[in-house]
Amino acid sequence: MKCAQSLVEFREQNLAGDKDVKSAEFHHHWSNILLRGRSHYAIEGFRESGKDQVVFQANIMHALTYPVDYRSYILVIGANWRDMSSKLKDVTRKWQSPEHDKLRVNVAKIVEDSGDAFEVLYKNGQRVRIEIFGKGGMVRGRVWGLKRPDIIILNDIQDLADMDSEVVPDKDWDWFLSDVMFLGKASRIFMIGNNVGAKCVIERVMAHANVLNFKTMRVGIATYLHDDGIKVEVGEPTWPARHTKEEILAEYMAFKAIGKEDTFMRERMCQNMSPLSHPLHPEKLVEFDWHDAEAQKEIRSGSVSLVIDPALSKKKTADPSVILAFVDGKGGRRYILDVDFRKRDPNDLVNDILTMVGKWDPVCVGIETVAYQQALVVMLKNEMERRFIKPDAFRVVEIKTRQNKNLKISGRLQPLLEGGQILVPRGASWRGALNDQMSAFPDGEHDDILDAMAMADDVNVDRLVHTFNTQEHVMEPMKIPSNWPRWAAMAARADGEVVMIFLVCSPEGRLYVTDEIKGVMSPSELYVQYQRVLSGRRCGPVFAPKEMFDPDPITGTVWAGNYIGVGLPLCPGADSWKVLTAEMISQFDSPSDGSPPRLKVFRGCDELIWELSSAIRGDEGRDTIIALRCLMMILGHRPSWRDMTNVDQYGENLRYPGADVP
Repeated sequence: MKCAQSLVEFREQNLAGDKDVKSAEFHHHWSNILLRGRSHYAIEGFRESGKDQVVFQANIMHALTYPVDYRSYILVIGANWRDMSSKLKDVTRKWQSPEHDKLRVNVAKIVEDSGDAFEVLYKNGQRVRIEIFGKGGMVRGRVWGLKRPDIIILNDIQDLADMDSEVVPDKDWDWFLSDVMFLGKASRIFMIGNNVGAKCVIERVMAHANVLNFKTMRVGIATYLHDDGIKVEVGEPTWPARHTKEEILAEYMAFKAIGKEDTFMRERMCQNMSPLSHPLHPEKLVEFDWHDAEAQKEIRSGSVSLVIDPALSKKKTADPSVILAFVDGKGGRRYILDVDFRKRDPNDLVNDILTMVGKWDPVCVGIETVAYQQALVVMLKNEMERRFIKPDAFRVVEIKTRQNKNLKISGRLQPLLEGGQILVPRGASWRGALNDQMSAFPDGEHDDILDAMAMADDVNVDRLVHTFNTQEHVMEPMKIPSNWPRWAAMAARADGEVVMIFLVCSPEGRLYVTDEIKGVMSPSELYVQYQRVLSGRRCGPVFAPKEMFDPDPITGTVWAGNYIGVGLPLCPGADSWKVLTAEMISQFDSPSDGSPPRLKVFRGCDELIWELSSAIRGDEGRDTIIALRCLMMILGHRPSWRDMTNVDQYGENLRYPGADVP
């Protein structure tokens, strides 16, 4: 019974040889997909991963042994008809051999046994038919009687020689889309093979998986392989019974020694090239839905910017120009909102930029100004004047990077992709072009969208806190000694939205934002949260914006009194906002002696991290920034750690003059 339910069990019982070892976990996945799947699948498996044994041999013999209606008509397509015909004969002869008599107990007769097909009639009247084709074969419209194929299996349909041609990869791709995909409207497609290059059919299917409605799977010889040029790290083997970690590492180092690590990565890790040279995988883009409330809120809360890759040149073959709209969200996430990617002359480009400005209302427009492209800035400003657009409607940022483009693209985009921090709208018309450029990078014909995405960092040149980045300033939470002084600050809005953050100081003068409270809540609810964070630990006064202590001109009441009344020890901030802002910014700077920045933020303080990451000049009024700025009061007189430890006395000394609260 186990054999009927599993290709792995069937193979081990009927096909395993003396040298065969225990099957891998991914073999069971392949079996489940082939026997019980309902979706289209594209699977890349490393060289010698057992694809032929499981997907072709075991699967064909299993279908002939256990006939079922939903797997009675199977099409198998390989690189060429001759090889596929030979493979089919080998498998069917093995199935008909005396040693496998038990597999044929329900067979009435062999209806067809030719180079093109194998068909069996069973005693209960059931029929099973297997047809084979070579790549490019006329599979369009295939029927057996009135029945369309139940499953179409594409098994290693291309090899490296195909990728050496300028026309074959595109021809194969067109054949797949026009013949196989149209046949697949009524059938299930199962594609498996080796990665033989960025333009191979299976790589293209994976790049367009969402559009083509495919599920995908990559099975490398190990879970990962990292090579930073100094140290090589290998993950767990995916087929441990056949390959050990030591063997995998030794094989990689041998390929590396002869300068062919890209071959290893392609053949064994299912990557087009080594991680250093090909780090951009389209499947690592995260999709968002325009109707998702959280995404909407995050996008609306951020500041939209445009980045322009003009692609202006004297060459008639100039690349398409790119206009890209993006917004930075929480936790370092970057939303790519819109991409206009096509060839056009400078006048059309200026017009399209202003059209995109009208659509997204950006705060910044960054333009690469290298060589002839500098003229575009002048053209844009002249056109703005002609259309009576105010010069300060948005900030024009000239980007003059001299970094190698490929290094810039990989260095800036890879960490974001690996962290799942690049988000794109589901169903975007430009997604296909982006996927193609990522899959082909760095050897593709175009990389303009990637270049524009990488230049997004250059657009945010007017950030409030230039030096802040999640890698350097965000850390995992640690246990805080009870004797470290602790302070808090808050900001509140009339609608009940409130934020509070907590700061501690080490004996060495290091500052850590440890906790964050945010949400719509009453003063009493905030007090409960405040006590929860403290958990009985002492804390200095809670600094708040001075405006909260100003009496209402009509009622004479003080807004801060609502919070003081429930037990929160509020202390008003100072007037010198510019001084405190400068103090806050300076705490993130790296000292000249190479030591770490003085101020760090614990992971989990998402709102503060987001605002510090995305705020630009003029955003000083964001709530968590207000709170953090208030906390800078404790540094105003460069106190000793002993002074700061006496939080009550030191907090009293910092009270704003004349701030007595009724």
